[in-house]
Amino acid sequence: MEPITTRKDPRTVERKIAYQHQLADHPAWTIIALVVTYPPGGSTPPHHHGAANVFAYVLEGEILGAMDDCDAKVYRAGDSWLVSSHQYSLMF
Repeated sequence: MEPITTRKDPRTVERKIAYQHQLADHPAWTIIALVVTYPPGGSTPPHHHGAANVFAYVLEGEILGAMDDCDAKVYRAGDSWLVSSHQYSLMF
């Protein structure tokens, strides 16, 4: 997977696939686990994940995130949240 921004940008957000498994009883469905690394100052623009639901968990550090029109919240190591397929999210 390519980074979200250009590699020349020091704020590049890196994504690495940690796990990927196609469900045997639902061949069109795949479970994917990503490790997403945000460097200081890194962010992603408002986006959604198509038909996918996303479970997020902070391994270390902290990140500021907002879903839809809700107020931004700081997520710290050990925090988790769910983003439904219809929600827009912004991480910074």
